[in-house]
Amino acid sequence: MTEGIEDPIEDVSLERYASIAARLDIEAPASASSTPAPARARAAVLKLEAVEPAVWERVHAAWQARIREEIMRASSSTHLPMLERYPMVTRYGAAYAKTKRALEEKRPRATGARAAKPQP
Repeated sequence: MTEGIEDPIEDVSLERYASIAARLDIEAPASASSTPAPARARAAVLKLEAVEPAVWERVHAAWQARIREEIMRASSSTHLPMLERYPMVTRYGAAYAKTKRALEEKRPRATGARAAKPQP
């Protein structure tokens, strides 16, 4: 592997990639892609992150390839501790989780009043 964990892809570091991926998963989930709303939400997230959609597609594919390569390579290194075997996966997971927690904390929470409907 010539590229590594510290080498950004088109100026997008691993941590920034993970953060954008988390934001897209929360604000523009792919599971709802049958309507135009997720496409608009995705475009809004990428605009907020100052990443062109075509650039995101290349960055996403390249980071995924690096992660897959690390997993394939590290799977045969069972004698090493997990953090040493999977540094990219570990850093990606930590950055993704941090962004996801921050976004979820900003979302309005359901209240008891909303859950229980008043009786007439």
